[in-house]
Amino acid sequence: MDKKMKIGFIGYRGHATRLLKVFDEHAGCEITHIYHPDKIVDVKRLGLRRGGNVAATRHLKDLCPCDAVVISSPNHTHFGYLKKLIKGYKGYVFCEKPPVSSLKEIRHLENFSARDKKRIYFNFNMRFSFLGEILKMFPARYDLGEIVRASILGGHGLAFKEEYRTSWRAKRGLHTAGVLETLGIHYFDLFVFLFGSPKNVWYQAARFSPNGDSADTGHLACRFENQLCLNLSCSYSIPFADHLQITYTNGFIDYDAGNVRVFGPRETFDKNGLFIPPPLIHAETIDKNQLYSDSLKKSCGYFIGRVLGKKDIERRYFEQSVLSNKICLSAARQRIG
Repeated sequence: MDKKMKIGFIGYRGHATRLLKVFDEHAGCEITHIYHPDKIVDVKRLGLRRGGNVAATRHLKDLCPCDAVVISSPNHTHFGYLKKLIKGYKGYVFCEKPPVSSLKEIRHLENFSARDKKRIYFNFNMRFSFLGEILKMFPARYDLGEIVRASILGGHGLAFKEEYRTSWRAKRGLHTAGVLETLGIHYFDLFVFLFGSPKNVWYQAARFSPNGDSADTGHLACRFENQLCLNLSCSYSIPFADHLQITYTNGFIDYDAGNVRVFGPRETFDKNGLFIPPPLIHAETIDKNQLYSDSLKKSCGYFIGRVLGKKDIERRYFEQSVLSNKICLSAARQRIG
């Protein structure tokens, strides 16, 4: 591949390190700048392939020659960078989810020009995940019928780690919707992406960790037009969990950290003609870390392909991202706890 897209990065720690690795390893990419507002980043310590040719800068204008800019900074800084970039920068923007951290900022996003919306991509990579493929392909493949209910539990113990004490995630003023905006929104967006805007959204927030004042646990429930009811629990105060159970009219899907099991059909009886649990009809195990890595690469790959091809980002990706962000922020605003 002869043509390489030049990329500037805003962010270099945490999740940004994963994105740096994905873009750095892609044959069509060349990372040229790492920006930080307060210091000069030690680029050599990042282990990039061409680290010696990457410039560290404190000046946002230095990113203007780049074909694309990646925003992977704390959530509450996203909108500030987006606002600055659409004024003085002509290239593409890849922004980590969630797009923004307040309903006021959502209104500003909605008022971006049509042209700007076509060059901004929000990285909801679960849309490209194996979970998405399960939801799209398995019902027909295993004759499961109509979707009735989905129950999700996702979380880990971040809020009890020492590093959380000084993290922006622990501060309610910076992490306004709490765990919902950084963890729960991954799962929620996938269902909104596949099934449309939900109705009757209810959210309950809580805090179990003594560290910080941001909500470290949340429970969301809603209903979609196709009658699907979604129950989502997410937490930074529980043992690791990545569990999804989906009920259909003719079977079940159970996903647990890479382990997938499918049960059916409904018409399963004992010798007396009474209903009994349906048998296992499919099982497979895939490394959960590989599943996440694959979804991240596919999401980044979509963006890279658009930039290299000089094509617009599909408008539905922008609109869907803003919708998911807006619903979560609205629900969190009305939360109890």
